[in-house]
Amino acid sequence: MRYKIMVNGTAYKARYANGSYLPDISKSGYAFLAVYYENNLMATGERITVDGTVYTVTYGVTIAIRGEAGASKVLSVTYNGVTNNVSVTFDGGTYNVTFTSSTKRRSFSGEVTPADTYAYIDVSDCATGTWTYTITTNSASKEGSFSIPLPNAKKQELILGEFGGVATLTYKVSSGGTSNLTSLQHSSSDPTTTITAQIM
Repeated sequence: MRYKIMVNGTAYKARYANGSYLPDISKSGYAFLAVYYENNLMATGERITVDGTVYTVTYGVTIAIRGEAGASKVLSVTYNGVTNNVSVTFDGGTYNVTFTSSTKRRSFSGEVTPADTYAYIDVSDCATGTWTYTITTNSASKEGSFSIPLPNAKKQELILGEFGGVATLTYKVSSGGTSNLTSLQHSSSDPTTTITAQIM
């Protein structure tokens, strides 16, 4: 049997020294999180929060969480406002954390610059319904709405474009072309165009 000792809410493996058991906190270790949405690894670029620290998910790669080697801890893993508690030990092991459709996004944001021309916003994990949005630059803004799922969409993805004074919001239709949702005239000197959206 391997003993553990609690120190400030964290369980450490015990080591025997000088006639007594001491917490083994001499070096760092890692616990690796494999984050799933339903039955698939979470999409690249999604952000999760682990104990208050934000991590960006890279497809097919686990997220490394650093702790004291051999220590055990319950991590609070949050995605879209939903938190799962995951018990881990910082011994190099991999731990799965799964979120379901009940955690579908209810808001998102994105931005594009004239140098980028396009920003692609994956909305496939967004909640179904009517969404309102605001497109904003330094000189102008515009509000509107759209529905998810996008009708006849090749992919559930919005495209925010910027063409030197004209911002566009479109999506790809099944035939391979695009369907225009809106456009915004603004100053060509505006450095950034942003969009924020939320479900009604």
